[in-house]
Amino acid sequence: MKILLSILCLIGSFLFGGGTSEKSSNAKPLVLSTGKRISLPKRGLTLQPPVGWEVHRNIRGASLLLQVAKQPDLDYQRTIQVLAFEGPRFIDSTTEKEFAKVIIDRNSRAPGVSGYRLQNSESIELEDGSSGLLFYTEFKVENTPLMQLHVLISSESRHFVLTYTDLAEHFTDDRESHLDTAYRSIISARLKSQAPYRFQVPVMIFSIIIVVFGLGLLYKLISHYKLSKRLKMEMVVQDGDGLTTQDPKSLPEDSLEGESGLSEESKIGSSVNGRW
Repeated sequence: MKILLSILCLIGSFLFGGGTSEKSSNAKPLVLSTGKRISLPKRGLTLQPPVGWEVHRNIRGASLLLQVAKQPDLDYQRTIQVLAFEGPRFIDSTTEKEFAKVIIDRNSRAPGVSGYRLQNSESIELEDGSSGLLFYTEFKVENTPLMQLHVLISSESRHFVLTYTDLAEHFTDDRESHLDTAYRSIISARLKSQAPYRFQVPVMIFSIIIVVFGLGLLYKLISHYKLSKRLKMEMVVQDGDGLTTQDPKSLPEDSLEGESGLSEESKIGSSVNGRW
């Protein structure tokens, strides 16, 4: 089993060529989880390990290694590895296909491993609502059937692979709670920032263009409205000025005739009144 454990740790280091771990010069004493959340400050990740599991930091290329405490009757010491990598990853269907190929290609070349294949994959949601990609794989080491559960998550600056490894029977036996315990621990992971989405920059640029275009159109509409309103006010003012200052000579002939007719009638009326 010691050889088996070494090979499985090697499998984890094969993934993406191995993760980056924080350097530690002093060996730390064995720590058992009490169920409280632990933090990797430099990585921007926190996680809640299963109660009673051993907690190892910066070991075998992993930023964090969790494994069930050793027991005399334990067939296999199941583990959860947390590998950190520089650079973000998109959490979408395209990455799901790409990452599945990488898992198979890298891990199938690990010494002592045979029949490494992908069982299935899907998109999942972590406890905090962020997205992740889940992959189930199966393989054999020394003719022992094993399985792995990989979960890929990402922040805006790093991506992480959390891998649970155990005997295949613990993945398929509904009476066992090993898989559920490990899964609940993995989805408890929290990152400081969200993963970017594909085409984020083009979408941002397009959105800015739309906003600028919309503001420009709104400005033109407002300017046109103000100009139309001002022109109408000027026309009203001009019409009013024409009624008070208009030259009689510029009036139409009908208007002049009307005024002349009134004047003649006034004259006739005046002369008649004078006669009486």
